[in-house]
Parts: sequence; structure tokens; C-alpha cells
Amino acid sequence: MPMTNNDNFDSTVTDEVLSEEEELNPFDIADGVLYGVDEIAATGEIVVPDGVTVIGKSVFAGKSVRTVVLPKTVREIEDSAFAGSDLDKIVIPSSVQKLGKDVFELCANLEEVVFLGELQTLPFGTFYGCSSLKNIELPQNLTRIESNAFGGCDRFEEIELPATVQFVGKDAFVGCVNLRTIHLNTAEIPKGFHKDWNVKQSLLWMRIRYDYTTKK
Repeated sequence: MPMTNNDNFDSTVTDEVLSEEEELNPFDIADGVLYGVDEIAATGEIVVPDGVTVIGKSVFAGKSVRTVVLPKTVREIEDSAFAGSDLDKIVIPSSVQKLGKDVFELCANLEEVVFLGELQTLPFGTFYGCSSLKNIELPQNLTRIESNAFGGCDRFEEIELPATVQFVGKDAFVGCVNLRTIHLNTAEIPKGFHKDWNVKQSLLWMRIRYDYTTKK
């Protein structure tokens, strides 16, 4: 019987090619949504490919990644995307319009966050338990800071709220035991402005100096 092309086919070659492709592309992306990252690749620095529009739920949660570079195509970061990871710094591009809940929850190594865009809401628990966080540049068009957004950020000594902030949720700064000054540059005192922003324990709230200047 004459030998066909299929008889010459070596399946090991295909396996090797597929393996190489997986190494070159460690991302699970579908319709612009990043659903997963290879465990081995998710260490050190990760550069998310252009074209990704959504960072999916818990994609980097618990992983050893320290730096994630987001493309300007990202519009949304879903719930717990970086929760419990080793992330130490991140820049949120101007394209991001929405964050889910608990996006950076328990990122114990996170020290610096920069928002370049016009995000309007910091949802519940955004930076909860980020015990190393000490520098943050909030979005200039921010209007809402929800409950527990900065809970347990115990290295905070001061924070400046943009003039656009209209609402601050209950316990937004609970457990920020070293917080001494909240700079308010708002036209009016935000709804939810309360003596217990930082801690639930009685009297400890008196440590905070509310630096409030009305902008006319």
C-alpha cells in the first residue's frame, strides 16, 4: 500500500508547536476579556496585551505578580481582579471607566497607585487591607468613595480628596489608625462625612484633622 501524507505525520511535532505557542501566549483572552493568566507567567512583571478591554474577575488574585502594565484599551477591571496578589505598584490608565468590588483587597505589598483617568467611583473594599499603601493619586473627577474603600490601610497618614467628591461611604477609612489629615477640597462637605471615617473605636477619631476649604 502506498504511503500517504498522513502516514508521515508526527504528532510530537504538533505537541511541541502547541507547547511553544502556550509559552508565547500565556493569556486566556476571549472577546477582549482577560479570563486567565498562566500560573508560571504570572510572576514578576506582566504586560497585558493591547486590545484587552476587561480584566476579568480574580484573574491575578493570589498570584506572585508584582507589576502589571495595563494597555490603554482597558475599560473595566472586575471584582477581586488583583486581590491577595503580590502587586506593589500599578498605574490605572485613563481608559478605565469602571472598577468592580474588592479589586485590590489584601494586596499587602501594594505601596503606590496612580489613576490617570476620570474614574468616578471607588467601589466597596477597593483597597481594603492594603497595609503597605501610602501613596495614591485619586482620579480628579472622583465623585464617590464607597464603604471600606480604604479599610485597614494603616500606613496612611494623610489623603487629599478631589474637589468633585460628593459622597463618602460608612467606614471608608476604618482601621486607618495612622491617618491624621483628610484634605477636603470640595465645594460642600460630602454626604457621609463623619467623625468615624477612620476607626470605630470611640475617641480615636479625634486624632484626625479635617482640613476643609470651601471652593467658591
